Amino acid sequence: MRTALLLFGFGLALHALFWLATGDRFASHAAVLQGDAPVWQELAAAAASGADHELFRLPLRPPGMHWLVSSLWDGSDATAWRLRLVFVVLGATIGPLIYLLTRPHLREGTALMAGVLCAGATNLMALGSGPHSELPYLVLVLLSLFDQERLRTRPTAAVALRWGALHGVLTLLRAEHTLTLLAFVALLAWQRAPRWPRSIGLTLLAFALTLAPWQIIASNKVDAYNTNGAPTLPAPDSTMPGALPWDAAALARLATLPAFQQGPVFQFVTDTVRVRGRQRVVADDLGILIEAYGSWPQPLPRPFVCLYGGLNFFLGNSPEAAAGFSSAALDRAARVVRVEHLEPERAQRERAGALCSSLPCFARARSARLRGHAVTRLRGRRLEGP
Repeated sequence: MRTALLLFGFGLALHALFWLATGDRFASHAAVLQGDAPVWQELAAAAASGADHELFRLPLRPPGMHWLVSSLWDGSDATAWRLRLVFVVLGATIGPLIYLLTRPHLREGTALMAGVLCAGATNLMALGSGPHSELPYLVLVLLSLFDQERLRTRPTAAVALRWGALHGVLTLLRAEHTLTLLAFVALLAWQRAPRWPRSIGLTLLAFALTLAPWQIIASNKVDAYNTNGAPTLPAPDSTMPGALPWDAAALARLATLPAFQQGPVFQFVTDTVRVRGRQRVVADDLGILIEAYGSWPQPLPRPFVCLYGGLNFFLGNSPEAAAGFSSAALDRAARVVRVEHLEPERAQRERAGALCSSLPCFARARSARLRGHAVTRLRGRRLEGP
């Protein structure tokens, strides 16, 4: 234990110097790594002020990091030092944890060298230079390995329950950790075969109970977003400034959409029908959505922990990402409808209208920039008459 404490002191000194020796020491994060630090700062400030933030309405991200940061910090630069101090201390624990984990399996000198290298690793110091979820996640994963070893050698019900609850907390930090847990469980089952069912059963029970409260909250948030806040639509065949009259069938079809999509769809279809030279919207005109985007709007699904996994997968694998990660796909224009059968002047107007209506109208609902992270903003506006 003395060696582990010395490693902790060594790592703490290096992390503190890395923090205090630079000109950005009073900022919320170091310039060496931004990551999602601006998002956590914005959410912490919103939580401290009681503001109604877009990301509070939907479970877009796992909640663990937001809870941690908001409990330590109000989002202001004046108090950022408190949060950075906590992350400096967390970063200093990695070296001794690596040493304690490897010492039973390696020679003393080899385990010590592993701890020293991790204590002085520049990339790990960068993780400790601001509110980055990877750091508390890494520390908790290392801690979980001690209980995994206990379950392999001296299993008890208390250890199994604690191990499962810890993996539940890790999943609230990073939803993809569920796959890591499955790998750990498979390894434990192989190591303890055939005496594993009780330990693994208790582990999965604790894991599920840890996640259950947030799963209920997340499902309720999505249900409310899908059903509440629908705009007030005009009466059938009535006129209002800036809009065309809609017949009753078209309004009825519009009302079948999730509440947050009705306002943007009303604007998009109205503008496109107007550009096409017609004076009234009928039910079949809502097929414009399929012409433009190749799909019909659907309600948001109830997620496992968070919604942003599918969104990030799409953004990271879209053509606009160019083998990296980019939010540019959220700005993708609608496909131009087929207009080859029209006379040249009308065809030109149709092409311009399809692109024009997709960008300024439907795009109002597509995204909002939140400090470097694009999230879908799909809250419709009120559409009351004069």
